[in-house]
Amino acid sequence: MPVLLDVAGLARSTFYYQCKALAVADRHADVKAAIKAIFDRHQGRYGYRRITVVLRQLGHALNHKVVQRLMQAMELKSQLERELTRYIHYYNHERIMLKLKGLSPVQYRTQPLAA
Repeated sequence: MPVLLDVAGLARSTFYYQCKALAVADRHADVKAAIKAIFDRHQGRYGYRRITVVLRQLGHALNHKVVQRLMQAMELKSQLERELTRYIHYYNHERIMLKLKGLSPVQYRTQPLAA
């Protein structure tokens, strides 16, 4: 064992710490299942705030930050957030590019006005 640890460049304590960490069960497994069920039941329309409220009604005492972190780890995003991101991209980029007609902002500001 010491030879393997030397080759891997690991301290013995790090090896045993990692073995112990892998053996521990996920303490939020039941909450993750509840979040996924709520998210699916509402067809992805609930974000972390509304899911937190529902979880509290079900008896889970959780902070909204925990729910938000778990949803990010499970890659769950509400539809509203996706649509809002798409609209913001349109508003800040595509709409302006259409108005500039292929010019840079400096070129657009300095072009002569049409009569």
